Amino acid sequence: MNSTKSVLIVGGGPSGVMTAKALMKQQHSKKDLSFTVTIVDRQNYCDWSLASPRSVVRPQDVEKFGYCFPLDKVCEFAGCSFRQGAVAKIGENSVTLEDGTVINADAIVVAIGGQYACGALWKPLPDQTTVERRIAAFEAENAKINEASDIVIAGAGATGVEVAGEIKSAFPDKNVTLVGTVLSNATEYMRTKVKRTLENMGVIFKDGRVEAAAPEDGKVVTTKGEAINCDLLLNTAGFVYEGRTLADGSIEESVTKRGQFKCKPTLQLSTCDTVFAVGDVLEVPEGKYADVKGMQHADDNVGIVGSMVQCPFRLLLHRLLLQIIKSEIFVARLRWMLVLLCGIDIRKADESAPRKRRSFCYVMKKRPANFRGGPVHGWIRSVATFCSRRVEVGEGDSLTRIRRV
Repeated sequence: MNSTKSVLIVGGGPSGVMTAKALMKQQHSKKDLSFTVTIVDRQNYCDWSLASPRSVVRPQDVEKFGYCFPLDKVCEFAGCSFRQGAVAKIGENSVTLEDGTVINADAIVVAIGGQYACGALWKPLPDQTTVERRIAAFEAENAKINEASDIVIAGAGATGVEVAGEIKSAFPDKNVTLVGTVLSNATEYMRTKVKRTLENMGVIFKDGRVEAAAPEDGKVVTTKGEAINCDLLLNTAGFVYEGRTLADGSIEESVTKRGQFKCKPTLQLSTCDTVFAVGDVLEVPEGKYADVKGMQHADDNVGIVGSMVQCPFRLLLHRLLLQIIKSEIFVARLRWMLVLLCGIDIRKADESAPRKRRSFCYVMKKRPANFRGGPVHGWIRSVATFCSRRVEVGEGDSLTRIRRV
C-alpha cells in the first residue's frame, strides 16, 4: 500500500510557485519526502505580472530578462512536478480539468490569482497559454501605442500609475492622461510624491472614471462629464476573481460575492480544512492587510499544509487544541503561570477601545536578570510566539507588543 500523500497547487503564478518551493524545502530540511507536490496551470510559464507595464513598451525584454519563465523548469528545480491543463472545477479533495481529467489530492492549494474584467493583458489571458503567445500579445499592444497620439489610462491604481510612467518615459511626445484617484489605498505622502513625479514627466491627471470600453469619435467622457481626446484607451481597473466559477458544491460556501475565498487564519477555507487559498484570490478581512513578502508568506504557512497531508490525525488534534486555547480557563492559567515564573502579565485590552486596538498584550512587570539572552529569554519568546498564533487563530486577536514597565 502506498502511503505517500499528495498536495496539488492550482495556479503557477508567484504565489503558487513560492508555496511549492517552500513545501519541498520543508520536506528536504526534515529528510522526510512523505508527500508529493504538483502544480497545475493552463499556462506553461510563470508570468511575472509586475513587469507587464514594462513589457508593453519593451516586448523584447520579456525573454531578455525572463519575465515569463517555464514552469516545467521551475518545478524541476524545486523538486516538484508540473501538469499543464485548464481547471474547470475545484473540490475538497479533487480538481477536474476541462478535458474531463480528475486529479485527486490530499490537500489542495488554490493560487489562481485574478483577472481584469475588461480583458486587459496586465494579467495573462486564457488564450495566452505559451510564452510565444504572451509576447505576441505585448507586441500587438505595443503597435497600438506606437500608432496612437492621445492615450488615456482608465484607473489610477498601482498598475495605472506604472503604465502611465512607462509609456510617457518610452514615448515622451505622446499625450498620456491618467483618469482616477491616484493610489487610493496609499499614504498621502506617497500619493503626492507619485503624482508630482508623473506630472513632471508630462502625464495629465483627470478626476472621475471612464466607463466606456473604447473611444468614440476620438474621445472618451469621464463620469465628471469631461471629454478627453483619445486614440487608445487602456483599462487598468476592475479586478475580478473566478472562485465562483471554479468552486464545486463542496466548497462554494467559502466563496465571496467577488469570487475570492474566505479563509481561517491558517489559510484553510472557512468550510473546508483540506483546501487552502493563497495570493490575490484570498479575501483579506476588513481591518487587515495583505503581506507583500510572498516568500515569508509561503514559508509561514506551508507547515500547516504539510502536517495536514502527512497525518490526518493532526487535523483533529489541531481543532481540539483550538477549543482548549479559546477557553477562559486556559488563558487564566497561562496568565498566572507567566506572572509567577517570568513576571509577564497577559491581559486583554479594554473592550471600550476601538476594535482595531483590542488585543492581548504583554506587559513586562519585572525583567529577569538574563532577559537579554539565555534560556529564560528563549522561553519567553517561545511562549510569545505560541500565544500570538493560537490566540489569533482562536479569537481573531493577537499579541501586539512587549513593553517593559
